[in-house]
Amino acid sequence: TGATQISINPTAGGPLPVTLGNFTATIHNNSVYLEWKTYSEFNSKEFVIERSVDGINFETINITAAAGNSNLVKNYSYNDNNLPQKSTLYYRLKSVDIDRQYQYSKTLRVHFAKGSFYINKIYPEPASGIIHIDVSNVREVTYCAISFINLNGAIVKRSTMVLHKGDNLIDINISSLSKGVYILKINNNETEAVEKLIKE
Repeated sequence: TGATQISINPTAGGPLPVTLGNFTATIHNNSVYLEWKTYSEFNSKEFVIERSVDGINFETINITAAAGNSNLVKNYSYNDNNLPQKSTLYYRLKSVDIDRQYQYSKTLRVHFAKGSFYINKIYPEPASGIIHIDVSNVREVTYCAISFINLNGAIVKRSTMVLHKGDNLIDINISSLSKGVYILKINNNETEAVEKLIKE
């Protein structure tokens, strides 16, 4: 997977005594890792992370406390692992001071690589019996294989499944697996989705 970042003209609600460094977004498996830094802060209150599926209408997904006052480089991050089922997402950062004045960062556009399907979530984690795999499928019907691979690279459990267009919830019993860490892999001729799984 990869990400494309495109700057869009920011808007501002007033001057803010924060010197903001780079604001970046990186796709990692099925989450988006956001990072930013400040070079100085004066009476800063918080950073509001906003996300959009269309680049116009944004919603708040996280509020991170700011340093307040600092003349040192401060690094911040947030991992967005509850993603909407869209191939393109937009993020922007709202810096707010104690007087509620604010300014926006540039807007980032994150584009997921094309594929037949992707894993939204696996739960419970860790698991002991039945696991639920939330998968979104782009095509009308996708036939794929699901494999459980131990840390030695051996496939210890394998089955096939059919994904229909949209959301799919797959239940699999892993009670026969030994305790440990596994790689769960779903693949067909076009797409491969991989997640880590802990069996307790």
